Amino acid sequence: MQVIRDTLALADRSELMDRERWLYAELRNEADRLLHNHEIARDHHRVYAVDLAQLAIYAALAEDRAMYDPLRALMLEHLVIDTPVDDPYAHGMVAWGYTADPDDATRRVEPLDASGTTEALRVAEALILGVDAFGHDDEPVVRDILHAYARHQTIEGDTWYVRNYFNLGTRGFATNCFLIDLDPDLVARLAERFDDDGLRELADRKAALIERCRVAAPAGHGLLHQMIRPEIATAMGDRYVVYSANGHEQTNLTLTVAERCVTTNPDAARAALDFALDRLPRLYLHYDTATGRPARGFWATAHGGPETLAPLLRLAVHLDDPDAVEAILPELLRVADELLESDYTVKLYATGETLWALELARQYLDRPPSR
Repeated sequence: MQVIRDTLALADRSELMDRERWLYAELRNEADRLLHNHEIARDHHRVYAVDLAQLAIYAALAEDRAMYDPLRALMLEHLVIDTPVDDPYAHGMVAWGYTADPDDATRRVEPLDASGTTEALRVAEALILGVDAFGHDDEPVVRDILHAYARHQTIEGDTWYVRNYFNLGTRGFATNCFLIDLDPDLVARLAERFDDDGLRELADRKAALIERCRVAAPAGHGLLHQMIRPEIATAMGDRYVVYSANGHEQTNLTLTVAERCVTTNPDAARAALDFALDRLPRLYLHYDTATGRPARGFWATAHGGPETLAPLLRLAVHLDDPDAVEAILPELLRVADELLESDYTVKLYATGETLWALELARQYLDRPPSR
């Protein structure tokens, strides 16, 4: 943990907070500009559910209704499938994105093609936070989303998993799962809120699968296998059911899983945080799961910095680790500064990720640590 002591010794906290306030305001203005100008689509005029939902999560946490309500409207109109009569099975599913009118990204021009599981949970989180922050009547929609999400679960052999998507055209499910699709902490919280035993069981199964992926990672260093594909067991054996593609893992995926299993899988969450802290500021995008050594020569702090450092900062907050928060915050501010000047292809996503992390850190640092 020497990096933490070094960071605290060198950083002037007053200057750091001044910089944070300026960047926070600039990023908030940039998000507002993107929304106002309808610059919410990526390439090929696709608007992604996760981009809208993560910015909406930030807006709800910041109690910024002017930003939240347009995002909520887009999610409910274009992403949450509300077809109880002609397609009851798909009712409540959340599309992974939609194709927008090239002249107006708030208009959808093609039918939805497939559900998204990560996307469903982000939208559910955004909507439930909007209920708490602004009094929106969206609890029934959130219940529908969770129950539709639960229809993605299945068991093959001895492996329970959540199928990655449902194809609305072919009516078939994917046969794989990504660990990022789970988010057991959110499901566990909502299970208690709705007093829903089915959701409690779902959260428990998710936690067990994350533990299986943690134990299976060969070096035991904090990285998590991200792929679950039970179908390949017949050809490759059971030990390949959970694995890392090419033996490598993206740091941001492990951190994103970890920040969402702090309550249900605290050992996995803590190990992921320690893995990243031990490598700051030279945190790489990819690591070899067998050795824990960098797998490619790209720094996470230079390529995709917000997508790595934002979940890392949120993870530190959720683990109530003030030293870690103080160590990570300067790194996130540096890449946030670069984000403002860049022509980033996923700018809405990265801006939402960063604002979400900064808002959580603000709220955390404004209160005394619990220890």
